[in-house]
Amino acid sequence: MPVHLLPGSSDPSGTILPQQPFPRAMFGAASAFSTFSCETNPTYIHITSESEHEPQAEATSSLRAPIFRTLLVNSGQPINDMFKYLPSPPSTRLTLAESTLRWRHMAPTAPDTLWCHPFFAKEPFVISETPDLYIIGNQPRFQTRIVTGDPNEDGSGDKRCRVVLVPRFADTGVLVLVNLRTLGVKILRFAVEGMTGGGETGMGEEA
Repeated sequence: MPVHLLPGSSDPSGTILPQQPFPRAMFGAASAFSTFSCETNPTYIHITSESEHEPQAEATSSLRAPIFRTLLVNSGQPINDMFKYLPSPPSTRLTLAESTLRWRHMAPTAPDTLWCHPFFAKEPFVISETPDLYIIGNQPRFQTRIVTGDPNEDGSGDKRCRVVLVPRFADTGVLVLVNLRTLGVKILRFAVEGMTGGGETGMGEEA
């Protein structure tokens, strides 16, 4: 199973965004696997699936076409920083995440209140392409929403993006699963002593 690991605010990777990948040597034998990747924070991840049989269609050898998905992932610092300066309600972390997607900029408070490296030729926080999944980690609880906006590149329809706020697993025991073909979401809860349980049950604001 491919594993993509991003540093967070308290990890040994520097606190200034964009954070650099962890040195692979930190992970011992795991670093030898080609499916193990250390990523920058934030990062784009491109996923391509293999063709697969249609359900109950093995006898006819009907195949589903492969899918191509783009994931935009960060470890939560931009949303956490914005949330400190806005009233809640009406603002929520989910509405802030949706706003950054529509603004095409995932860290609008950098460098004023969110430290970042100086860049002269390219802005690393500009959202240059609408992702299929916009994933923000280290949040207090799980929330999700489908956002539609600009047309596809061929001019047809609206581009759909699934925004997912992923809660801190160490605190909540919540694992988020996303169906890359349908963008459907469900969560699994692990009950361990000392975890808060992730707050509310269900699918967040919108499934």
